[in-house]
Amino acid sequence: MFEHLTSFCDYLNLEKRYSPNTIISYKNDISQLLQYAEVEYEINELASINAQIVRSWIVTLMESEQTAKTINRKLSSLRSFFNYLKRKKIVSRNPLLKIIAPKIPKRLPAFIRKESVDKLFDTIGEDLDYPTFRNRMIVELLYSTGMRRAELI
Repeated sequence: MFEHLTSFCDYLNLEKRYSPNTIISYKNDISQLLQYAEVEYEINELASINAQIVRSWIVTLMESEQTAKTINRKLSSLRSFFNYLKRKKIVSRNPLLKIIAPKIPKRLPAFIRKESVDKLFDTIGEDLDYPTFRNRMIVELLYSTGMRRAELI
């Protein structure tokens, strides 16, 4: 099983020209699944790995508190690996076609408290030279309207 991983890494290096760190990440991700299949299911052939085994591995990763982003990266590595194996006719199907990647939660935007903004405007003052006055107006416009920087520009 692992001999095909070596040829896949050579393919990534020589044909795709991926960076050494990317190749190491791919190799580690794929090795994790292959070891899992070997230990948990006693599978020694790549063609025997199916979607159920991959789903089981994903559940194991989630239980070990891996983030959705990390799991998605691992799945991407595996998709590439199995597509490579399919092109080389080592496997007849890609077991990851039926796998739905976990959703990545959206981050909430950071915000500034009103007290902090009021304090900022109080420190600037009123009687200013032109560049300072212009900068204050830009900050006030951005803060009061919520427009984006690109819209202001």
